[in-house]
Amino acid sequence: MKKKIFNGVIILLWMMAMPLGIHAADTTMLKSPDGNLVMTFRLSDKGQPVYELSYKGKAVIKPSTLGLELKDLHQHVYINASGSSERVEVSAKEMTDLQTGFQLKDVKTSTFDQTMQQAITDYCKAGGRVFVSGSYVATDIFQNPLVKAEDADKKFAREILKYEWRDDKAACEGAIKTVASPLTEERADYSYYNKPNEESYVVESPDAIVPADPAAYTCFRYSENNLPAGVVFGGNETDKWRTVVLGFPFESIKGEAQRDKMMQQVLNYLIK
Repeated sequence: MKKKIFNGVIILLWMMAMPLGIHAADTTMLKSPDGNLVMTFRLSDKGQPVYELSYKGKAVIKPSTLGLELKDLHQHVYINASGSSERVEVSAKEMTDLQTGFQLKDVKTSTFDQTMQQAITDYCKAGGRVFVSGSYVATDIFQNPLVKAEDADKKFAREILKYEWRDDKAACEGAIKTVASPLTEERADYSYYNKPNEESYVVESPDAIVPADPAAYTCFRYSENNLPAGVVFGGNETDKWRTVVLGFPFESIKGEAQRDKMMQQVLNYLIK
């Protein structure tokens, strides 16, 4: 039963993420809700926009360039300074070739983009249950050195998910522990991958997060320094939803037994 519940949560979170664009370096991917169709957009080494489409991992449209082919001669209506119009001819050589010369000017990422924020907000206000984990779940919103922190993002974290940034690079030793909270009164110790290994990526910079609501509580702490590592919220007079937010990635917990135990604690709290 534990296995089925765990798989159900992973599938639920996966389905929620599919409609969104997934960005990696100079590539953007769009996936269908069932994940079968994948549309990929990227810039080639020559600055050309390229797209391709696959279905269940098989190519449907192989890499193809995007753009407009310009004929040798074009006529345009030009409005001059006096306000009258005149027709002018411009050769293709004098115009920007829309198939080449593209440059990536800016890339912006967000832990929760506006679409996801609205979806989670609506879900929570309908009495939802939300579990979030990640190394930069707070730093990206409150202290991102590359992207300006938006007030709307901070408000979402504080008022919907009920947590706030305390510190980045919160721990080095890879150990966390539960503390008495509405999540559980059981004392448990966990460890996450903090050194190179063959099982998982390395968590180098987990976040320390604190409750942002009187009805929210710290539920995990980093063992080495007691900084808060997780926040749990169980509702108040006006906000009738539940959240569990961790400043470290859940999937980085060492061993299936430890992950199952932590997930069981989270699920028992969220669904009771």
